[in-house]
Order: sequence, then structure tokens, then C-alpha cells
Amino acid sequence: MSEHEWGELESKGFRMPMGGRWSSESGLLFGIEYADGRKAVIGHPRPGMFGTESAVTEPVLLQAGGGGGMGTGDEWVSSSRLWLWPLPEQGDLRLVARWNDAGMPETSIVLEGNRIVAALDGVQPF
Repeated sequence: MSEHEWGELESKGFRMPMGGRWSSESGLLFGIEYADGRKAVIGHPRPGMFGTESAVTEPVLLQAGGGGGMGTGDEWVSSSRLWLWPLPEQGDLRLVARWNDAGMPETSIVLEGNRIVAALDGVQPF
């Protein structure tokens, strides 16, 4: 692809298309599925997140930073930090990713819920 097309695809990775509008279907999309079937998708705010509506009752998945950029001409390197609420009480989580613009179909991995909960033992407020 041309340098311009590559730049546009790269910018869509951050959901900021050049000269276009943000789209919930652009960029690298993430979702989570709890063992009990509840789901959360990044980029879809829930009621109450901004203090204007009723309390949040469904799971919330937010992108909490990250970055990236063109690697070596034909590769794109990125990292994302995700924030999930609530943490799983039991069972595994399935993390789903998809990037339509880059031709990446939906794919997923299983995260061990007990390891995530166990990690809370190491958290210290500051």
C-alpha cells in the first residue's frame, strides 16, 4: 500500500482516522466475556459513567492508555492498557480482539480469572 494508505491505516489503529470521524468499528477493538456470560466492549460507555444517570450495573471495559506507531515500514507496534470493572469473582475471562481495517478477524485468548483475583494481594494504595 502507499505511504498515505499506510498512515491512514495506522491512524485508524488509534481510532483517529486522518480527516475523518471516530468510529466504534475502526481501530483495534477489545471486548471481554466473563465466565457467567456477561460482556463488555471497549468504547461503549455505560449509564452512570459520567455521573449523569443511574448507577453502573453492567461490566465496563475502558482503554486506559497505551501507545504505538509504525515499526519498520510494514509493521505496526502498539500497546494498550485496559481497565475492567468489576473484576471476576470466579471463572476465567475471554479477551477478544478484532481490527477490521487491517483485516484481522475476531480472535480471543482465555485469561485465568483466579490469577487476576490473586494479583489483588499485591496491590498497595499510595
